[in-house]
Amino acid sequence: MLDPQFLRDHPDRVRQAIRDKGAGDPALVDQALEADRERRAALTALQTVQQQLNAINQQIGPLMKAGRRDEAQPLLEQSNQFKSELKDLQEAARAQEA
Repeated sequence: MLDPQFLRDHPDRVRQAIRDKGAGDPALVDQALEADRERRAALTALQTVQQQLNAINQQIGPLMKAGRRDEAQPLLEQSNQFKSELKDLQEAARAQEA
């Protein structure tokens, strides 16, 4: 198994090594790089949504504690949307890793 960072840094060397050893189709390198890009994009999106969810939840806490539920309600709805989006992104990330 190759280190993904090595594959990203030296795709031409890996393609040539595959050709030299007759170990398969060098196009697999491009497929692996694309899968890696997709996985990294999914993880970035996941982290972004998690940060947004955390920020909203930090706003909700003090409002609820102060009894200002009416002000917190839109934030709660937004939090639920982020939770749903987060769940979808987590499932997509798991599918990418499989």
